[in-house]
Amino acid sequence: MSIDVKLLSVVAQRLREIHQPGNPLILVNAWDVATARQVEAAGGLAVATSSAAVAAAWGGQDNNTGREAAFAVLRRITNGVGVPVTADVEAGYGLAGRELIEALLDAGAVGCNIEDTDHATGAGLLDADAHAAYLTEVQAAATAAGVPIVINARIDTIARHPSVTPRQPCPKRCGGPRAERPFPRGRAGQRGGWPAQRQPLRAADRPGRSGRCPGVDRPRRLPALDG
Repeated sequence: MSIDVKLLSVVAQRLREIHQPGNPLILVNAWDVATARQVEAAGGLAVATSSAAVAAAWGGQDNNTGREAAFAVLRRITNGVGVPVTADVEAGYGLAGRELIEALLDAGAVGCNIEDTDHATGAGLLDADAHAAYLTEVQAAATAAGVPIVINARIDTIARHPSVTPRQPCPKRCGGPRAERPFPRGRAGQRGGWPAQRQPLRAADRPGRSGRCPGVDRPRRLPALDG
């Protein structure tokens, strides 16, 4: 499929622009064209896919497999709406950075969510430095392609280790979530130049007024978990 780099670059820039400090971007998940169109019709500025929901819809598993089916759904969604689409691509489906960017652009997506869960070994989280290097590789591939894709670095510390997360104040006393463990990973992402980070939170750890923490100077997406 021919990729319209100029058009995708414009759409990607639009997705970046709606990530505004002090004005949290609300992204509603979709898993097919019908739900994506509902999000757009309700006034959504962008559509974000959910890998778990996409996999469940076609009978698959949310375990970093099912790449072809996931990108087929993604392509239908981007063709079905007129707003930017950012895709949950789990941990990258085993693709190299360049391959992942090519697949995203081919499907018409201008953003992606990449998690640091270790699906291969089931050991919890990927090594932080190795994962940072991978995301930096993805960022470089997007730059080389000429499309400023919004790469959202998902930090699964709380989701994967809820019982060991220390309930301590944010290191910068920003009134944010009371969990210190995610910040070293977040700061690694900041050094890598990723535009945004996603940190699942428990209800008791939800931030006060902002989607930012001075400890990690990047916009953050904050989905809430029960508990």
